[in-house]
Amino acid sequence: ITVNITVHPVNDDPSGSNTTEQTNEDTPLTSSVTATDVDGDPLTYSKGVEPSNGSVVVNPDGTYTYTPSTGFTGNDTFTVIVSDGNSGSTEITVTVTVNPVNHDPVVTGGETITTEQDTPATGTITANDPDGDPLTFTKGDDPAHGSVVVNVDGTYTYTPTSGYTGDDTFTVIIDDGKGGTTTVTVTVTVTPPTTSTNNPPVVTGGETITTGQDTPATGTITANDPDGDPLTFTKGDDPAHGSVVVNDDGTYTYTPEPGYTGDDTFTVVISDGKGGSTTVTVTVTVTPDTSNNPIAVNDSVTVVANTPLDIDVLANDSAGTSTFDPGTVTIIDQPTHGSVVVNSNGIITYTPATGYTGEDSFTYTVTTADGKTTNTATVRISTSFAEITVPTLFTPNGDGQNDVFEIRGLSQYAETELIIVNRWGNEVFRQKNYQNTWKGDGLNEGTYFYLLRIKRTASSGWEVIKGYTTLVRNFNN
Repeated sequence: ITVNITVHPVNDDPSGSNTTEQTNEDTPLTSSVTATDVDGDPLTYSKGVEPSNGSVVVNPDGTYTYTPSTGFTGNDTFTVIVSDGNSGSTEITVTVTVNPVNHDPVVTGGETITTEQDTPATGTITANDPDGDPLTFTKGDDPAHGSVVVNVDGTYTYTPTSGYTGDDTFTVIIDDGKGGTTTVTVTVTVTPPTTSTNNPPVVTGGETITTGQDTPATGTITANDPDGDPLTFTKGDDPAHGSVVVNDDGTYTYTPEPGYTGDDTFTVVISDGKGGSTTVTVTVTVTPDTSNNPIAVNDSVTVVANTPLDIDVLANDSAGTSTFDPGTVTIIDQPTHGSVVVNSNGIITYTPATGYTGEDSFTYTVTTADGKTTNTATVRISTSFAEITVPTLFTPNGDGQNDVFEIRGLSQYAETELIIVNRWGNEVFRQKNYQNTWKGDGLNEGTYFYLLRIKRTASSGWEVIKGYTTLVRNFNN
């Protein structure tokens, strides 16, 4: 028996997965959902459940645009229904995370203010922050016709330039502390005074002057009057260290006390004849008379290594109208590579450090008999080893001339040793720390070889100088 079974096809629903997306606060999101159908049916997409905190438009191809509610942050969901046209459908849930963003502060008031001429005005900039952040207020651009002080709470005080009327502006920066700022322009209207106001004179120059000791000085105080009134000038307070005559045109003559030097002050009163006045302080600087001051002159000297040198530093200095007191020579800066001693006659003895060669310096001052001290002068020192000079001939015959083998320049070295050898190589003389005393005693006339060893310092190595010298006893010039 044959049994035929007919299997009829049935429609399968589309399949798709839930999705998650994210966007920033107040920022629409455009994306898409996708699904598949095992039957190969064409699919269409439509909106299912609306989002709770926004709106969504779903297109038939699965693309959508989600717009979060203004200011909303957090998670929101909606659904998309996918249909295969054969009664098969599925529902996909889309979850959107809306991230918070920082918002700039929003100005709510205080951008305009009115005041009268020459009258300060106070006001307050008000603002709020959409995120609830605390706000601070600082000055931005200064006004062109006045000055302003802005406090951190938004209050401000604007002071117009004297006599100015018209509009003026400045800016205030509002900061939420998280990178969000808003700059607001404040407009100030300065109106003419409702009643006539007299403005005091304004000083424009002449407040300082300099003169020499015992020398009168003349000057002029200059000023103008915002109202155009003619001005007169009179003396106010007298100077403490001199006298002054002030003329009504603002010119003056100041005479310092004999011998006084330093600063002195007096005042001048400027009047406009209508009750307005300004008092200005004039500062006078009286400088000392330096024409007879003592002068110390810099010195430069050369010193032999390891050898003290007396330096007459006063020889080229000028005592002005007095004389120097040698006992007042004072070292200001000590030398770096040696030491100094000031002698009672004013001469300074400089001793270089053992073995040192090169540059060094020290500074000094000296005072005159009438109590004036010089400028600070510098003594520059160049230290070097002098050349060793070994004689090629000496004549020890008792005539008092050239009787010893004298090597010049030995005293500058820490250690020395002299060795004399005859023509056969035999050592005939040796002396450590040679003192220029060898006379060739017991030796015949002839040529001898010398070997001189020297040390610049006790710790340095030996240096060797060698050559020939001739001993002649019977020698006539």
